[in-house]
Formats: sequence, C-alpha cells, structure tokens
Amino acid sequence: MCPIRIGNLAPLSLEKHLAWSRPGRQGKLQLSIPPEEVKNSEPLEFELPEESALLIKLYLEKYRPLLRENPGEWLFPGRAGGHKHAGGFGQQIKCTIRRHTGLEVNAHLLRHIGAKVYLDHNPGAYEVVRRVLGHRSMDTTTAFYTGFETKAAARHFDEVILKSRTSMHPRKVRLRRRK
Repeated sequence: MCPIRIGNLAPLSLEKHLAWSRPGRQGKLQLSIPPEEVKNSEPLEFELPEESALLIKLYLEKYRPLLRENPGEWLFPGRAGGHKHAGGFGQQIKCTIRRHTGLEVNAHLLRHIGAKVYLDHNPGAYEVVRRVLGHRSMDTTTAFYTGFETKAAARHFDEVILKSRTSMHPRKVRLRRRK
C-alpha cells in the first residue's frame, strides 16, 4: 500500500518508522521515513489502511517472533541481529512471488505495478503517483509513466461522454405541419 524502495523497506524500525495512534498497536498506523534515509531526500509519510495495519499486527504478534528469539526493533529482523539486508530481502520477495504466481517480479517492479494500476483507474493523475512514489520531480514520474495509461484514458473519456449524453434530457421538438 506504500510502494517504498527495498532500501527503505528492509531497515524499517518499529521504534523509529512505525507508530500507532493508540497504545497496544491499536488505531491508525503511520509509516514515516525521514528525508536523510531516502534516496532522493524526500520524506515519506503514509497512513496505512486498516487492512494493512491488521496484517502487520498479525505478523508482529504471530510470525515475527518465530524468526528470531530477540528480533529487536526491526520489522524484518536479519540473522546477524540487525535488519534484513536489502539485496537478500529483495531476493526473498522475488522468489516468493515466483513460487506463488510463476511471475518474475522484483521488489522495485512492485512500485511500477502500483503506479500502473493507479494510472489505469486514474489516467493522467501523475501528481498522485509522484507523491506516493516519493519522486522529487514530476519529470521523473512522467518520464516513466506517460503513455502507459493511453487505453485507460480513452476508456475514461468515453465513459464521461456517454454518461453526459445519457444524462441530458432530450429537447422536445415540435414539428409544424405544412399546409
């Protein structure tokens, strides 16, 4: 739900990057990554949907303790006591996706897929994509994504025109009889 780079995902700290709005991992879950930790120095701020927050809570309570006896502050603890290494974690994600879907999808491609899905439903909404992906420049966003949603844009255009056409009340036209 927040398409961050693998370099920001692997070292997520429960103490520094994730915060619940209520005690006991209750309420809204906020993910915050300060600018000095992001590739392009743009801070990342996401309020996760309830469904995502519940999945993270389940993972923390049931599955994360199985990974290490003392996982420390890391959302994804590594074997050596720190967090998972970005390269190895990315490879685990890729292998898991391949095993369950048969598709070759790396962690960075997930960012592109999210942008593509969003633009298919919202053609031309590059500013939203720019903000969510954390691009500093709109040029970066448009360079990567312009044109991918052309078919979606045409469908959207057609839907608007057809909706407008059906919502218009036809004028009653009175024809005069010729004598």
